[in-house]
Amino acid sequence: MEIKPKKIGRPTKYREEYDEKAYSLCVDGHTNQSLAAAFGVSHSTFQDWMKNHESFRSAISAGKAEADLHVSKAVYDRACGSNGCEFDYRCANFWLRNRNPKEFSDKPSPTFDFNPQKALKEQALEIYKQASEGKLTIDDASKLITALVSSIKIEEITEIKDILEKHSGK
Repeated sequence: MEIKPKKIGRPTKYREEYDEKAYSLCVDGHTNQSLAAAFGVSHSTFQDWMKNHESFRSAISAGKAEADLHVSKAVYDRACGSNGCEFDYRCANFWLRNRNPKEFSDKPSPTFDFNPQKALKEQALEIYKQASEGKLTIDDASKLITALVSSIKIEEITEIKDILEKHSGK
């Protein structure tokens, strides 16, 4: 006689019929948090359902994609003044800035002249200064610092490491 191991924990509240309901709610614009509330479960339980039930995850993805398509079309129609919609400058502005930020952004692209002769610390401080003055966003400053650090040659890293060790007394 074979002994079957007992299952640990409660049985899942998930049901296959939830797939269709999740799809409909996503088409109506619900977020994962509001979906969890609609099904009467915690956000972590909802995430477990997403991870463990392919059909549920697919239904949610498809519903969100359809909702995004509706919104994109509505923004496009307002931006162009088509399909009986009145032209809306804000929608056109939003559409263009998001579709082609390099060309239509009112902020200049972050630029920084990396000077190999200038000390690394000085360049990092200059980036920080530009960020604190609002000339660069925090994200842009972070990207520039990352680019600065990644541009350092291995020899320079070793040299910097030696200097740091010398000053720390190691």
